[in-house]
Amino acid sequence: MDKKDFQLAPIGKLLNVIEAAGFNVKYYYDDLVFIDNTSLLFRFDKEKLDHIYLHFNTECEPGARKKIASFFLSKAKEEQITISQSSLFQLEQIEGKEEFNIVFKES
Repeated sequence: MDKKDFQLAPIGKLLNVIEAAGFNVKYYYDDLVFIDNTSLLFRFDKEKLDHIYLHFNTECEPGARKKIASFFLSKAKEEQITISQSSLFQLEQIEGKEEFNIVFKES
């Protein structure tokens, strides 16, 4: 088997970055990492696992996005991972269910 088949996402390093910002991981599913509020989420690149995309909720104010992204990018360098800001997202409630869809928007 190829070494790539055994690579794991650096969730511990991302967790360090998230906690340094005062957030906590709420849920981790497949390539998505949700924090304890809905202002942002992280997505691992499935090909290059040490590259992580930062997605902000469309409701998050641009000034806050800029400040938070700057902090995450700086802390990511300390952890030897790459975080890059990516598209915005919106949560859409599924009618009649306690579920939601994540819709990624063009930046």
